[in-house]
Amino acid sequence: MNRALARAPLTVSALLCFFACTPAGSRTAKRAGGVGKNPVELRTLDDRPAIGLVERDGDPRGAVAIAVAHDFGSEASAGLAQLLKARLVRAGFSQIDARPSALGFVLTTLVTSPADAAHFVEAVSAALATPITDAELPRTLPRVPTLTGAAQTAVFACSGELGATASGGSGAPEPPDARALEAWRARLLSPGAVAFSAVGKRALLDALATAVASTPRMGGQPTLNDKWPDADVVGAVPSAQGRLTLAYRLGDPARALEVARLFATPGSVLSARLLALDGDFRLDRVVATSHVRGACLRVDVRSASNQPRPRDVARAASVVDEETRPLLDGRAGEPQTLDDAVVRPSHPGDAAAAAAWRALAARLPGGQTRRAVSWLGAVPADGNMSFERALTSLEAARQRSTLERRARIETGQGELFALVASPCGTLSESGDDAGLHLALARAIAQKREGFSGVSIEPWITPDSVGLLAHAPRASASESADQHARRIGDALGRALVATRIAGTDVAETKADLLQEIGPAGQQGYFAALDAASGGHPSWLDPRGTWRAVSALETATLDARRRLLLSGPLRLAVLANSSTTQAEHTAAALERWTRPYRSEVGACAAGAMNAAKSGELSVEIGSDNPPRTYLVLPLARAVSGVEREAEWTVFLLNRSGGWLEQTLGNESASRARASLLGGKSARVLMIEVQAPDADRDAALAKVRSLMQRLSKGGATSADADAARRHFEARDAERALDPRARVVDLWRGAGPPRADAGSWKRFQTQLGAAPELVVHAKTRP
Repeated sequence: MNRALARAPLTVSALLCFFACTPAGSRTAKRAGGVGKNPVELRTLDDRPAIGLVERDGDPRGAVAIAVAHDFGSEASAGLAQLLKARLVRAGFSQIDARPSALGFVLTTLVTSPADAAHFVEAVSAALATPITDAELPRTLPRVPTLTGAAQTAVFACSGELGATASGGSGAPEPPDARALEAWRARLLSPGAVAFSAVGKRALLDALATAVASTPRMGGQPTLNDKWPDADVVGAVPSAQGRLTLAYRLGDPARALEVARLFATPGSVLSARLLALDGDFRLDRVVATSHVRGACLRVDVRSASNQPRPRDVARAASVVDEETRPLLDGRAGEPQTLDDAVVRPSHPGDAAAAAAWRALAARLPGGQTRRAVSWLGAVPADGNMSFERALTSLEAARQRSTLERRARIETGQGELFALVASPCGTLSESGDDAGLHLALARAIAQKREGFSGVSIEPWITPDSVGLLAHAPRASASESADQHARRIGDALGRALVATRIAGTDVAETKADLLQEIGPAGQQGYFAALDAASGGHPSWLDPRGTWRAVSALETATLDARRRLLLSGPLRLAVLANSSTTQAEHTAAALERWTRPYRSEVGACAAGAMNAAKSGELSVEIGSDNPPRTYLVLPLARAVSGVEREAEWTVFLLNRSGGWLEQTLGNESASRARASLLGGKSARVLMIEVQAPDADRDAALAKVRSLMQRLSKGGATSADADAARRHFEARDAERALDPRARVVDLWRGAGPPRADAGSWKRFQTQLGAAPELVVHAKTRP
């Protein structure tokens, strides 16, 4: 209908202004007078049509237009525009472009001289003043699209696009007859309802303005009201379209146009958030429409899914609303935006249509912002009720936070650090998908590293999985709160909007497989599986070779949705203000909220009893044989015990317990590891020895653990361990990453003393051993 339809790349199109707009009550003229001056001139008259003039060079021909606004609806506009176009053609204008809408219509034509412009005004005035007869009625009148339901009707009334409900409630609307058209025509000529425009050189503009001043005076009271909606409306109608529309009637045309342009920008936040939702939603079109009273912003969203659930549709509607409301309510639009809408079209006919409608628009005051939500698609048996209930629930959820938050201010630091993670960790992983969360976190971080100047890093332990983000200020002009919002936005985009492709998963798997070692380490993987009751990642979040090798992209995406809908905790090390943590959380929740209206608990896999005794695993001849001694440990509230860390340190240090036990000159070697967290914890000792010495080496290690369980450690050992960890902790605390992790975790492990260490070591002798022999195939 309007050449001003600007199509952005990919899936978004934007009708930047249905017709151009003007501030309410403007009566002053704007004149072009040189470089940098406003090229748009408006003249508002009390008893004659308004005038919009755009002086510009370069077009081989100028253009003139008339805009007529009314309250009679789409059928009146379509019929009257066709009839008046025919009258103008008979008056000598061979090319008339008629643009009807539910709000009125615009007629435009190209002209070559000032005389043509004056003749257009005279011909239009005569056409509007001449009664309509049956003989003049066209053989066929255009039919307008049929609208179904109150919500769709409200959407079209807001956006001004052609549409009408069927007469009698069924079938297509019937075209009007000559009597109806004449009744409408007779009421068109009223103050504030008609405007002329011209685009071109000054002589052409002056000729049109002079001709308008010579038209008959329009008497009587204005008949145009442009009724404001009484209330919001939500509705769903069964259809094969899969179209969701939200339309906002607001009082500021400039702001509606600015938001439309923002949404239509490729890669906009709204587009990205919709693409991240279930239901395959995509931003399809954004329309800003100026009215005589206020304006409308219409947002159309398409779903490629055959039957999206009502909650998925409601989630998309909630996302659109959450992005739109703050932008519409945040500030008034810039007046220059309206001028840009008039001069932006390259075709003079489009500019003339915009200028004519601008001379009429926003002449009456607007009211409270109203919203219409319409879904045309799959509808369950209870129809609107499911959709409305879901939307109400989601919008109520927007008013509350679902993030557990912890914050601390460290003024003077160069960067802000934020860590968002699930305290569920690897709890939902089994032997079949062990390592899934680590692969997911790494794939996301790899894709989002450096986005908006924010560094994104994966962070995972058996008890937590998430992302750590940090960045300095982007510039000297970035405020502390803007800095925080940028980091929260980067975290939210990473978690929700990252599109993980098969190549990303393949690259992440290759790196992870190289890190956890070759497939020949079956003994280690078997020990993990047996000691954890079939949940190896409860001990080592990297998983096993078999499980990581089998991971698929769809599995990672499904688990990400589960992660988003479960418990999440955010820790923020702010570097400037007390409000930074709130701004980081708000920006993060903007992305995650659609998945968190009902936060679930941690999903745990079925727990099997950990195995004990001895197992044997065959490995390839290119791998040295190993034996794994696994001692289960009691669960710790924090997932970590300082006493266990001390023990591992003293076992492994140079000249430590393991080296003393096996002898410096021996070919046998052993290494202890502390694995696991709150769900499962073990002390694992890997023994490498020649075949002839393997049993003896294992026996020596077992004997060592028995001695320790009976108080074999000395106070000197404890002092050495304490000094080591005090130095390590002091060094570690210099890294903000460690500090934000500690903040996320909360209270650390209790301080160790001689009594607690003795109690810990006692359990080493009482624990049921698991021994796994990895033997070379014969």
